Amino acid sequence: MKIILIFCSFAIFLLFSSATLPTGGCTQQFRFFFKSQHDEAFWIGENRYGECGESHLIQVFLNQQGTPHQTKFTELKEFDTWTWVETAQANVKTEEVIAIKSYDGHINFPITGISLAAPPPNQPLQYQRLEKYRNDCAKNWNLQMGRAGMDMPIFKGIKSELLYYYKDGIYFNYTIEEAYLFPNSRYLLIFTKSEQKCSGDNSMHGFMLFKFEISR
Repeated sequence: MKIILIFCSFAIFLLFSSATLPTGGCTQQFRFFFKSQHDEAFWIGENRYGECGESHLIQVFLNQQGTPHQTKFTELKEFDTWTWVETAQANVKTEEVIAIKSYDGHINFPITGISLAAPPPNQPLQYQRLEKYRNDCAKNWNLQMGRAGMDMPIFKGIKSELLYYYKDGIYFNYTIEEAYLFPNSRYLLIFTKSEQKCSGDNSMHGFMLFKFEISR
């Protein structure tokens, strides 16, 4: 009887301890699907590889003033199953977009005269994070620091206003992966990649959404 009780106690301990263990090695990969033409909604997919094994649909909705009024995060039943979103994309009116991938850290949109690049390295922010938030992931850093903990991309040819940024991304000492320019509504969506990791060796990639005007 004593052996059985010890075994049961050990099993319960394993059950609760495993339930509270943080996942690790979760590397994000984003995929932009579309911006709908009439309701100002951006549809973005996120896969989290590694121990997470999760997929999320992220929808950022803007109001008539062009500012975010709602963001929806929907977890998929099965990892990396986006066929239903692709079907939705094929059956709704979407806005024209110019998509450019970055191969050297810079992005130039042809004909428009618009270009962008990642900001220069920011050692003071890096030291501050390592000193006070070494193991914290980006969400806590963004909550504590806000805009003071971010560096904006370097734009040429436009004036920009940041409307939204994904709270699980860190926005200094990053590179730019790709960008999506919407010439009609004048939005700019930028996906970032960071080599910085947080607790559990999790990545802190992200994306930012801007409204822009052509510089005169």
